[in-house]
Amino acid sequence: SERLDADGLTDLLNRFLTAVTRPIGEAGGITDKYIGDAAMACWGPPFTAEPTHAVDACRAALGQIAAIDTMREALAAEWLPNAQHFDAVVGIATGDVLAGDIGPPSSRNFTVIGNAVNLAARLEGAAKRYGARIVVSEDTRNAVGEAMVFRELDRLTVRGSHRPVRIYALLGHSDAVAPSVLNLAARYEAALAPLYAGDFKAAKDAFSSLCED
Repeated sequence: SERLDADGLTDLLNRFLTAVTRPIGEAGGITDKYIGDAAMACWGPPFTAEPTHAVDACRAALGQIAAIDTMREALAAEWLPNAQHFDAVVGIATGDVLAGDIGPPSSRNFTVIGNAVNLAARLEGAAKRYGARIVVSEDTRNAVGEAMVFRELDRLTVRGSHRPVRIYALLGHSDAVAPSVLNLAARYEAALAPLYAGDFKAAKDAFSSLCED
């Protein structure tokens, strides 16, 4: 926003929101609202069946990242300085929410509220710190099952909560992740065991070995 004029910034934001919104609809989701340069979406009855909504949300997230990669290439070829740094992250959480018209009588909007909504927002913020483009909650990972591949990242106590939760990076569809990535993910998760147990030397050695590779 510091480098672009009003027309350029508006064009960039509209293109970005289009790129991240389309995969939501294609995966059966509902785009709830735009918050600055973020899009909030939800899945679940009556729009999507409960057994598939976690998979659908992950499928949308993968589609969003692919769309951003394509958009980045186009921006670099067109006009945007430092387009190689243009990116986005996604946070996904699964759980019970309250859906309905929220707000004063004069300006109510349909939305969802609840702990899962707050957790998804916190995971979106955490994704930047962990260097992962898509971060999901343990409930999401369990609901998806074997349809996709995940790597456990950490146990995280998010702001506003006193209970640590396991968080995972979404790596891709189960039939589309390279064996080398699967191997690194397994070694990373193995390194978490001594970390959780308080054996910091063993954890440091395991993570150092990963960095060397």
